Amino acid sequence: MVNNVIALDRVQQRHPEINKFDVQVWRNIQKSMRRNTEPYNYVAVGIDDRGRQLEVIAFLDKNSDWVIYHAIEATVKVLRELGMLRR
Repeated sequence: MVNNVIALDRVQQRHPEINKFDVQVWRNIQKSMRRNTEPYNYVAVGIDDRGRQLEVIAFLDKNSDWVIYHAIEATVKVLRELGMLRR
């Protein structure tokens, strides 16, 4: 069972237009997938409360919390990776 969604401070430091509340998009995703990394990372795209399409990358920590360490407006690269755009 997943408990919380936690955004690391670095998300807002690197992208001031994204705040910790925006990344709650993780709970309202359009599409996601697990990446083949160790530990597993998950990439997702969803719509935030302001209508922006955001991409977020997260992992599950030992407490079963989603830890988001990357969040920006969705890029073409990630939209293609998730099969949301054709080449």
